[in-house]
Amino acid sequence: MSDDQTTPKPAAAPQRRRRNADARAEPKTAAGREATDAGPTPLDHLLAVMRDEAADPAKRLQAARDAAPYMHPRLASVQMRGDLTISHEDALNQLDHDGDDQ
Repeated sequence: MSDDQTTPKPAAAPQRRRRNADARAEPKTAAGREATDAGPTPLDHLLAVMRDEAADPAKRLQAARDAAPYMHPRLASVQMRGDLTISHEDALNQLDHDGDDQ
């Protein structure tokens, strides 16, 4: 590539919206609404322990571990659809040969 040509910049990653960690989802059942109206939920308690700087660090860590699945659910696996006609080794070889031409 000559000096007067510039290398294109990669596209910026899309920004993800962050969910407010303290925001509660509306309960879907009457029992859920009743439990929420009754006071703090178990998740609220775990988050309070996790954020309490005066609490024992081991208890804070355990509260964080216990609350994490409710705050940050795991992504589900996705089945690939389509027909893969080239192996990844062949694709890498093609990239290597295409780069030799430039």
